[in-house]
Amino acid sequence: MNPCRLTALALSLFSLVLRAETLDPHDFSEAIRVACVGDSITAGSGTRDGRTYPVQLQEMLGPNWDVRNFGVSGRTLMRSGDYPYWKESAYQQAMDFRPDAVVILLGANDTKPHNWRHKEAFAKDYHELVKSFAELSSKPRIYVCRPVPVVGDGNFGINEPAIQEEIAIIDRIAGEMKLELIDLHAPLEGKPELIPDRVHPDNAGSGVMAQTVAVALSGSVEPAETLVQLNSLFRDHAVLPRGVELPVWGISAPGSKLTVSFAGQEKSGTAGEDGRWTVTLDPLEADSEPSQLTVSGNRTVTVDDLLVGDVWLASGQSNMERRLGLQDGQKPIIGWEEAVRTAELPLLREYHMPRVISDAPVRDERGGWVVCTPETAEDFSAVGFFFGRDLQRNLNIPIGIIHSSWGGTRAEAWTSIGALKTMPDFAEQIRQMEAGIDHQQLVDQWIARHDPGSSKPGWSAVEIAEPNAWKVEELPLQFEKSDLGIDDGIVWFRREIELSADDAARQARLKLGRIDDQDVVWINGREIGSTGIWTAPRDYAVPPGVLKEGRNVIAVRITDTGGLGGWMDGADALKLETGEHAHSLSGPWQTRVGVDFRKTPMSLLAAREVDQPARLFNGMIAPLPPFPIKGVVWYQGESNNDNPAQYRRLLPTLIGDWRDQFQQPDLPFYVVQIAPHRDMTPQLRDAQLQAVRATPHAALVVTTDVGDAGDIHPADKQPVGHRLALAARALTYGEKIEYSGPQFRHMSADGPKAVLHFDHAGGLRSEGALKGFEIAGRDGPFFPASAEIRGETVVVGNPEVSEPAAVRYGWSHVPEANLTNGAGLPASPFDTRTMVPVVMVDADGKVHLSGEDLPFEELTQALVERLQSIEPIPDELPVVFDEHNLMGVRGAVRDAVAEALATARKSPDPGE
Repeated sequence: MNPCRLTALALSLFSLVLRAETLDPHDFSEAIRVACVGDSITAGSGTRDGRTYPVQLQEMLGPNWDVRNFGVSGRTLMRSGDYPYWKESAYQQAMDFRPDAVVILLGANDTKPHNWRHKEAFAKDYHELVKSFAELSSKPRIYVCRPVPVVGDGNFGINEPAIQEEIAIIDRIAGEMKLELIDLHAPLEGKPELIPDRVHPDNAGSGVMAQTVAVALSGSVEPAETLVQLNSLFRDHAVLPRGVELPVWGISAPGSKLTVSFAGQEKSGTAGEDGRWTVTLDPLEADSEPSQLTVSGNRTVTVDDLLVGDVWLASGQSNMERRLGLQDGQKPIIGWEEAVRTAELPLLREYHMPRVISDAPVRDERGGWVVCTPETAEDFSAVGFFFGRDLQRNLNIPIGIIHSSWGGTRAEAWTSIGALKTMPDFAEQIRQMEAGIDHQQLVDQWIARHDPGSSKPGWSAVEIAEPNAWKVEELPLQFEKSDLGIDDGIVWFRREIELSADDAARQARLKLGRIDDQDVVWINGREIGSTGIWTAPRDYAVPPGVLKEGRNVIAVRITDTGGLGGWMDGADALKLETGEHAHSLSGPWQTRVGVDFRKTPMSLLAAREVDQPARLFNGMIAPLPPFPIKGVVWYQGESNNDNPAQYRRLLPTLIGDWRDQFQQPDLPFYVVQIAPHRDMTPQLRDAQLQAVRATPHAALVVTTDVGDAGDIHPADKQPVGHRLALAARALTYGEKIEYSGPQFRHMSADGPKAVLHFDHAGGLRSEGALKGFEIAGRDGPFFPASAEIRGETVVVGNPEVSEPAAVRYGWSHVPEANLTNGAGLPASPFDTRTMVPVVMVDADGKVHLSGEDLPFEELTQALVERLQSIEPIPDELPVVFDEHNLMGVRGAVRDAVAEALATARKSPDPGE
């Protein structure tokens, strides 16, 4: 665009920005983060080729700014609207983004007649939305926007008269709260060609919006020179990896020169055409003395208190996410107070990755490094803390933990789209994502089909059918700690309250405290609000005319998808406020289960947005490479309990994917086996065992002795971190120590007895008589088995079984299993029928069969013997080759495996 024309445009746009003070990138050491909050107009429903206004705004502002689109189609500002923005994960993501500026453009969907009848709540909810952002630690500057005009009669029920009413309210709010006000109405008014569907600006219209916002933020529609910036992994207090070439990267002006100085090295580079630069430092030695890193370019950036050591990635779901300190709704971590009191550990540091869901891989996130002290340790991942503390004490070098986890999430969310496309299981989910199908509508459709309470008139009505089908429970309660008989699912709650005429006429608010996960609330059959974020206290304005003198009926529908569910605060949090009167709502409520997800699992197509394929990989793993990590510790699987067979294939896919992303084919990957719990199946633990057995440079940490049958979040996290550290010390650092409990290798027969052979079997023992073993004949049921230790084997039997064909151990949700080795490490549960032999070939061409060294010429016969105890004989066997193995060996091994499979299938049944 002509510079003179740009100047004129900028001057004209200044008149559309009221009370705006611009932001200066020189005042920020990193890119200025801008959160664009809105509905389908922000999301870009009227644009083509992704030319949304946030995308065009990013182009205008340039790399000194980081603009993110948190728009969600169809969402309302009002909590009482049909699809409130408050209940969307995008809202929480915008908060977690820790923005420096927030641009709010909401209100179009609120003008729909069925929503605008609640218009008295618009100002109140707008105030609260602004307040929620204003209270962030990043202290963002907040800009509120006059909505885009509606052309003619509008569309979808959205209308211009209501928009005009909103403008008056928004202007008043901007004045009262001293906010920056951006007018997006005037520049598009009288230009119907820019709003072809009457509501959503097209590419050109979105460009006008972007220009207006750019002027408000920066004073210009031309990007300033990009200032040199570092990726957020290189921030104060970081631990940098030792012993490897270290990429240091960031952005700067295209073509600009820069120099990185650290530990006596000076390396120079040039930013590419896209402004991105990378400079590689030579391998560094471990160093516990704090150092400074400097980047000199068009400005100088310094980073202080850097150490050099090893950095590990700790990831997974809630049992990895669980903080060391106290956490609402969960039992205290055993020994946490002593751990925190003694946590003066300056060589242990944690980088916390913010929670981010993204449709596409993110390049950087605003995480930060924290030094472990008694003041900070409470917020460390408990497992990560105990793991890192053990490593640091034994290695005596700095240890960094990159903590990237999210409670209740599925493994496919942590795996890239490219890797998932190799698994047909996820084809339909990926198709729907790529087609842009609205996720919330899928959820609502699923609930409408499966929840009887959500039918019309449903259980939100004043009068309901089958009132005797309801139970009475005392509120507040959590699903898992009640008599509801449900952990995850949809549960309804109803309560009647008598009000006087004066109370019914007063301005009222319904307060319910925090609810996990999602709630929808009705009073007298009218929906008054909903929220989808469990950490947000429920505080709903009750529209005038809803309350009545005498009997009033409150109905609440709660959907819990994982972890604890229900009411998370105390009795004082539940109340109806009418003027100055507070009516307690704690105590007896009617309750009824709508859907038990154990019996009717929610379709993955309608599952939470956070569980959709690759969403967490994109937001929380993709920003990390090419930062070299020493390895991964992984505690996840509970949310994939519904499909262990799929998880058996998915976990190796995820491991291989991350190794590819980090370009570290031998990246150590240490997996925590799911602890005993009433809902966790033995098949899930077996899937984890089989996945690790078939994956090189991996290990399994068994937790059968530290579970909690009634709590999915067992409180004894110290042994978990310790055992992970044992695996790392043995396998990654080469210490000659035992790191694993006994692992089943194969079974042989001794008359009517079965003899079980184990790896890691030195000093087999048990506390008291061995427990947890069962035995079966070829076609018979399993019987409890007597078991005794003989050297490095266990001999089991039962008089009912004369010809043993199968043995299983710890094969229950909450196993009584007490076999350990001399190191006190527990044996993994197993079923001999699923223990498919695993062939591994190392870099020297040596063959290992399920961990046992074996001459190559004996491989075929050994496989045949072991396959005869497997039912059914598989079509193929896992064969794992070291990355550096010679191709000639590969062919010979594959031929031997194929011969063994063919021979085993032809062998007569040993029982015949």
